[in-house]
Amino acid sequence: MSKFLNLNNEGGCSAKLNSGYLSEILASLNLKTKSNRLITDMTYGEDACAYQLTDELAVINTVDFFGPMVENPYVFGQIAAANALSDIYAMGGEPILALNLLSFPTKEYGKNVICDILAGGLSIIESAGAALGGGHTIESPCLSYGLSVTGLVRPDTIWTMTQASLSDCLVLTKAIGTGIGNIAIKSNLLTSNAKDIIIKSQTTLNNATKNIAIKYGIKAATDISGFGLIGHLGNLAKASNLTLRINCDKVDFFPQIAELAKEGILPGGCHRNRKALSDIVRFDPNIPLFIQDLLFDPQTSGGLALVVNKNLARDLVNELRQNDIIANEIGQFNEFKNYWLEVT
Repeated sequence: MSKFLNLNNEGGCSAKLNSGYLSEILASLNLKTKSNRLITDMTYGEDACAYQLTDELAVINTVDFFGPMVENPYVFGQIAAANALSDIYAMGGEPILALNLLSFPTKEYGKNVICDILAGGLSIIESAGAALGGGHTIESPCLSYGLSVTGLVRPDTIWTMTQASLSDCLVLTKAIGTGIGNIAIKSNLLTSNAKDIIIKSQTTLNNATKNIAIKYGIKAATDISGFGLIGHLGNLAKASNLTLRINCDKVDFFPQIAELAKEGILPGGCHRNRKALSDIVRFDPNIPLFIQDLLFDPQTSGGLALVVNKNLARDLVNELRQNDIIANEIGQFNEFKNYWLEVT
C-alpha cells in the first residue's frame, strides 16, 4: 500500500459516520428556525438541500468530501468530484458552481500532489458543465478532498425522497461493490480489468442518467453512497411510508466482488451499516450472508435509484441500457409492513 493511502484508515464514502449515530446527533440540534422556502431538509436524509427562490427556480446545495481510496491523486480527485456532483443529479438538478474543499498534510507531500488532486476534480467539474469558483484549504495530518456544489432545478420537477406511490417501481443504475472493491484495489486483489471497471464507474458522472430519466416523470430518487443500498433505499421507503420489496437477483455487482465478500473482505463501513440498519430490513432466509453484506456495502460515487411509474419502468431501463448505462428494475413499493425494506 502506498504512503498516499496509508494516511487514511478508510477512503471514499466508507468513512461516513454510522447513520444511527448521525441521526442522534442531528436530533440533538433541536432546530427552532425553519424557512418556508426550504423544499428539502434533514428529515429524511435527502441528498441535498433545496431552497425555492421563485415559482420557477430553486437552488440545490450539497457538500461532500473524504480521504483517498486509490493511489493516483488525479483519479482520487475525479472520484471525489463525481461523488459530490451526484447529489445534484439525484434531485433532478443541474450543477452550476463548485467550490473545492481540501485538507492536506504539506509535510508529507509536495505541491504536485495537490495539483494532481485539484486537476482531477476540475476535469470532472468541467465535464459536468459547472464552474469552479474557488474553495478552502487547511493544513491537516489527514488528507481529504471534495466539493461544495450548487445546482438549479424547477421546484415543480425536483426529485425528493417523499413522492413514491403504491406499486411504483425502482430502477437502479451502476453496479454495487465499490466499498469492497476499493479495499481490494488497495490490496492488489483484483485483476486489472476488474480494477478498471470499478474506477471507471466511480469517475463517471450521473448526468446522462438524469437527462434520460427526466423524460419518464421520475417521482423520487436518491444516489447510492456511504449508507449502502439498504440505507439509501430505506430512506426512500421511509419517506413515503411504504415497504420496498427488492429482488437481489436483479442487482448488478462488480466483477470479483461477490467472491471477495464471500471471503469476508469487507470495509468497516459495511459492518457499521449493518449494525445501524438491520432493524429496517427483512431478508429472505435463503439469501446468503455475503449477498446481504454486499447490500450494506458503502458505495462511493454510486448510481441513481429512480422511482418511476410501473408502466414506464421497462422503457426507462431500455433507454438507459441503449446509452451504455447499467440499469435494472430491482424493486416495487408496497403497503407498509412494519419494516421499510424486504429483500427476496
